[in-house]
Amino acid sequence: MKTLRVLSEEKGKKLHLRFVGSIDEDAALDKVKVSTDKSLVMDMGEVDSINSCGGREWVKWIRTVETKQQVEFVNCSSVFLDYANMIEGFVPSNGVIESFNVPYYCEACDHLSLRIFQSRDIRDHKSQIPNSIPCDKCKNPAEVDVIVPVFLKFLKKDKGLT
Repeated sequence: MKTLRVLSEEKGKKLHLRFVGSIDEDAALDKVKVSTDKSLVMDMGEVDSINSCGGREWVKWIRTVETKQQVEFVNCSSVFLDYANMIEGFVPSNGVIESFNVPYYCEACDHLSLRIFQSRDIRDHKSQIPNSIPCDKCKNPAEVDVIVPVFLKFLKKDKGLT
């Protein structure tokens, strides 16, 4: 497991936080202070694991984030979405998952490919999650590596859809 790093960058009217590594009992989230009048963008694409202790610490930490603006979550990893789907408050009430990665597994070469999707396109039925894609490595079919309806549960929470 990689120790969690949080990289911060201001881009105009937005504060970008990029999370890299594992959210676990060693993640020093309490040292990440966020108080801003800017919109907040959290890039979760490089979160490679979360354990139960890390999930609990995340919820405690996210409640301390002070912003009146919307919190956008982008490039969400499947690990992050698993917890967002399971734990109430993992994504705050002013948070929205804008984009997410879907994993595809290739049995032929044992490679995991990722495809990014925009939540609004899936929600508005402008695109859908394909069951398979060509593997990034060997071009054989790679099969979707999640149960799609369960994986997309967060979409219903985001906009109060049923």
